[in-house]
Amino acid sequence: MTAPPQIQPDQLYARCADHLPALAESFNLCFDRTCQVEMLQTEPVSWKDFQLQDEYHGAGLLVAIRIGGQGMLCLLPESLRLPEWYLNPGQTEEARLQSLAFEWARNLLPDEIEPDDFVSLAVPQLAEEVVGAGPTDDAWAVTLKVVDPVASTEDESDSPGSILILWPVARPPFPQEEEVDIDPRLLEPEPPARASTDQPAEPVHQRLRRVSHLSVTVSVRLAEKRIRLGQLLALSPGALITFSRSCEELLDLYVNNHRFCSGEAVKIGEKFGLKINEVGVRPVRKKSVIQG
Repeated sequence: MTAPPQIQPDQLYARCADHLPALAESFNLCFDRTCQVEMLQTEPVSWKDFQLQDEYHGAGLLVAIRIGGQGMLCLLPESLRLPEWYLNPGQTEEARLQSLAFEWARNLLPDEIEPDDFVSLAVPQLAEEVVGAGPTDDAWAVTLKVVDPVASTEDESDSPGSILILWPVARPPFPQEEEVDIDPRLLEPEPPARASTDQPAEPVHQRLRRVSHLSVTVSVRLAEKRIRLGQLLALSPGALITFSRSCEELLDLYVNNHRFCSGEAVKIGEKFGLKINEVGVRPVRKKSVIQG
């Protein structure tokens, strides 16, 4: 069994300090803010000696990052003036929250460590989530101060609040995947329903919930074009094929061979990822003249 990755306290603190602008940028993009993020401590604090402030004994947003069998938690209390939609986000808002988790996982973890999973969750009690996650005996905390330049600099009460980063926890709050025995009869197509005006149609959100557990195939296409068969047969190692697509253009993500969204390519460690910029885009057909 592979040992879980180790992130030393000084390493975590330095990572936070070096990536403050990136952390602030992702925070502002998610919540439409113009805040700055600063270090609130001069060094990491052992969790055993850490006093959890009152603002964390309430609701807020929890960003969880899983690495091996351990996890990192980022606590964003409601005192940060989080928008009301974070409690019940729509499709666009949900994409923002998960992009925030992705960006923070990329900026908080060392380059050589790749996250296994990351998620943003709205929770009613941040302190209880921390207890349930089980901070280890060697857990450390780093606190970031969020500063709103619009607020008055003379009154400290105008400061939005702070963000707590905790590492490591033994039980990061990710749902456990369980195998469920499905009755084959449930997979059989249902007979067509009789036309009736007495019963209302099933709400859309209920129909979506019924199929949300199904798996779909997603793929990312870089570029495509038509070439002559003779050119294809002449390909050999070292040959070069050029495409008209610019390197700056967004890449398309297809779901079961249907274009669903577009985004920009990002590097996550040694792996490839796609940061979503547009959802539900439609292809624009370009008129062209076929030359004989």
